[in-house]
Amino acid sequence: MPCEWEMVRYGMRYERGACVFADPYGERLQLAWQRETDRPDLERLVSDLRAKEKDEDSAAETEPITCPDDWTGLIVRKGDACTIRAARYIAPHRTLVEAALLPGRAGAATPLNRTVTAPAATILESIRLLPASPFRRWEAFGIHVEVRTDLVLDGCHFLPGDVTLRFKGPRALPSLSIRRLAFPAVRIKEPLGDWLRKQLPARSRVLSRDTRTEDGPHPLARLRSRRSRGPFGFLLGLRIARQDVACLCPREKRVYHAVVETARRAGESLLRWHCECGALTDRCEWVSFPL
Repeated sequence: MPCEWEMVRYGMRYERGACVFADPYGERLQLAWQRETDRPDLERLVSDLRAKEKDEDSAAETEPITCPDDWTGLIVRKGDACTIRAARYIAPHRTLVEAALLPGRAGAATPLNRTVTAPAATILESIRLLPASPFRRWEAFGIHVEVRTDLVLDGCHFLPGDVTLRFKGPRALPSLSIRRLAFPAVRIKEPLGDWLRKQLPARSRVLSRDTRTEDGPHPLARLRSRRSRGPFGFLLGLRIARQDVACLCPREKRVYHAVVETARRAGESLLRWHCECGALTDRCEWVSFPL
């Protein structure tokens, strides 16, 4: 989809949810999905959408259109405004996907042959399910990260120039977060290692600290720490092991800060981390995330 589109709304549920993308002029794509569902009657679904549009605006003009792949579509015209609604059932994954494209101008579909034009068709073709993998890709608000599939999105924090995605497992731990921070020259007035130390929770004990500049183009800092878990954790021997890694991407002029917390030191990697310069965790073995 166009690079200027940004996600402005999202659903927290992986099995069933929706998200909305917009450009500076308004909403452009509404996307909804439902997993583990039986195949619906797509023709009936489109017919119901047509009836709903007519109920909302009797002047709306609707007609079916030819869509790429297995999409079934409908175009809705209201004056100069034009909306394409389409649905697709992906049988191998038992998933229903519905999309609404809001180009904003008539002409998104050609009236003569009722075929979706190239830009809209390209967007529909780009909506697909990734093959099964130990890691799940997340891309939003400039963050590009692959997270182990047993961790789910737990929360998001969005401020101008400061974005954080948080993930957790079936229990509170393991957990991880990835933060993307703009204007590093203004926000960070000290070495990355010193800045990382200030990000630790209270009563944390620093176990190791390191900084690297020779591995690729990024200044990198890593800090390992430990703290008691709960008010009586120090008596029961319950601890949280934490690893913080920060890097400055000179191409993006952004600081990335990743945090992984587990209840034990050993464990498999939870995170694959990317910026415009490439895959950090693949290129630099020093930036590893098992604890």
